[in-house]
Amino acid sequence: MRIRIALTLLILLSLGKSSAYPINKQVTQEATTEVKSVVLPQPQESAPVETQPAAQPVVSAPVTYHSDNFYMEYIFQHESTNRLSAVNSIGCIGLGQDCNGQLAVRCPNWTTDQACQVSFFSEYAIRRYGSWSSAYNFWVSNHWW
Repeated sequence: MRIRIALTLLILLSLGKSSAYPINKQVTQEATTEVKSVVLPQPQESAPVETQPAAQPVVSAPVTYHSDNFYMEYIFQHESTNRLSAVNSIGCIGLGQDCNGQLAVRCPNWTTDQACQVSFFSEYAIRRYGSWSSAYNFWVSNHWW
């Protein structure tokens, strides 16, 4: 720790910025002697910051976390190769392959509306499995969800 402080002071002295941290005269420019004391500026107290309440979302959507992206993308890749307009041989549609016809009702532009599909399949994953990670674990075990 003493070496780090001494080296920092040496760098500051060589850059001509020694006034930023007033030091005791016992510190030499070579920083070879032990630092006896260093006077650091004291943090200033700031006034408390008033915060405004957060705006409420217009549409409530299921909460997905960045860590859920891996699970969601894995399922979408294996169900539809990440194609919004995917339709399988038995008529299941979309990224997550909805077979009940609800995706088309909920997302009339489902072939082009990724946000709506992600919201739709997120609700499904959370309603049926509790989370995207649980949906992923089920998919890995059963190869469907």
